Amino acid sequence: MKKRVAILGATGYGGGELLRLLLAHPSVDVVYATSRSEAGVPVGRVHRNLDGVTSLTFSAPSDEELIENVDIIFGALPHGASAEVLAPFVRAGIPVIDLSGDFRLRNLEDYRTWYKREHPHPELISEAVYACPELNSELLKTAKLVACPGCFATGLNIGLLPFAKAGVATGRVNVVAMTGSSGSGASASLGTHHPLRAGTLRPYKVLSHQHVPEVIQLAADAGSTLEGIDFTPSPGFDCCDDRG
Repeated sequence: MKKRVAILGATGYGGGELLRLLLAHPSVDVVYATSRSEAGVPVGRVHRNLDGVTSLTFSAPSDEELIENVDIIFGALPHGASAEVLAPFVRAGIPVIDLSGDFRLRNLEDYRTWYKREHPHPELISEAVYACPELNSELLKTAKLVACPGCFATGLNIGLLPFAKAGVATGRVNVVAMTGSSGSGASASLGTHHPLRAGTLRPYKVLSHQHVPEVIQLAADAGSTLEGIDFTPSPGFDCCDDRG
């Protein structure tokens, strides 16, 4: 029997990619793609690559309706808002997979420092399992609350984990990473416009990116004595192909 799935906050880039993957999954039936602002709008009108792939429309169901009709809930919501929205489903015992940063960090002070806010539901943090199957695949099999890594963190985790396990990831590590324009999400700003990004690198959050503490946390779980990461993220190296 297919698992009935809801994606909360499905209009963004993360939610759209999650929809694309799950709509093609043989063991999944996506029954809700939620959005208050786009309720009633066909999914394919917002995510053009899904036009004709699904007849699903965005909706804004109540918590009670979701608890009654789904088996798994995915959160594709912004940091801060995600924990607030997902808390009722965690308490109801429905497996929750969160794409935001709200449940990645076990230390509340780290969350406060790096995300610049108080955690809305600190009592749920101990229930979360960080999604790094290369280290904790057994825990993920039975987890009821899964915290997905950040995009930069995923690359850093895979790169550093072998060294952490070998006990040679010590001291400080210097990392420079690049990402495409989709990394900033669907909301436009001056810094996300293509003319400002194409063919160049624009470092931001130098030595202060919020993905750093989750990588250090994972390295420690693997036995590393890593003291810190000097991380410089650089978005914007999007180039035109031969079609212009």
